[in-house]
Amino acid sequence: MEVSDVRELKRLKDENGRLKKLLAERDLEVEVMKEIQAKKVVSPRARRAMAKLAVVRGLSQRRAAWLCSTPRSGIFYESRMDRRDRHLAKALLIIARRHPAWGYRLSCGYLRLRGWQVNPKRVYRVWQRIGLSLPAYRPKRKIRTGAKLDGLALRRNDVWAWDFVHDRYHNTETLRCLTVKDEATGFCLAIKVDRHLRSEHVKAVLIELITRFGTPRAIRCDNGKEFLAETLQKEI
Repeated sequence: MEVSDVRELKRLKDENGRLKKLLAERDLEVEVMKEIQAKKVVSPRARRAMAKLAVVRGLSQRRAAWLCSTPRSGIFYESRMDRRDRHLAKALLIIARRHPAWGYRLSCGYLRLRGWQVNPKRVYRVWQRIGLSLPAYRPKRKIRTGAKLDGLALRRNDVWAWDFVHDRYHNTETLRCLTVKDEATGFCLAIKVDRHLRSEHVKAVLIELITRFGTPRAIRCDNGKEFLAETLQKEI
């Protein structure tokens, strides 16, 4: 074998190694792109995390930054806010466990009432970072039986409807409102407000309304304990 043949063989071997390296890098890029497309990568934090994963997998920082659309200088960036907001994150986690129905606004107001110097924007940012959110609303499943509502109101003072409405004072104490209305006209016959309303109160309101407007043909209500009490059922 001549010297020229040895040089040519060496050149072909180097070329083959370079092509294998390019092919391996391309296959790695394809795998990384599949992982990126499989996940929701929207925020800068998520793009930096994906670029860092690509670098760990073997891609160069320049190529990983280009694939993930993030600056190369920010791949290994560590925010100082995580350390600064660690106490706020712990407080929000405690609030979320005690009050699962609260959002970040109520949590922010709760903290500010207790002396925390925080604003809603900061609370929202930390709230999103630690993954807190209200549970998804699930509407109640309605069972359709085809039954129609009996006793439709045809004229004034024919059918009454009553129910309780719940609310809170500014100091979080509860209050209840007994509302009674005429179904035919929509006229509100009475609103009884108190912190505690029992069957005795409902009975007193009923007697007053019957004395004033007369006896209706029917009264529509739910199965609340105040409406099913024995004393009220005797009165009706």
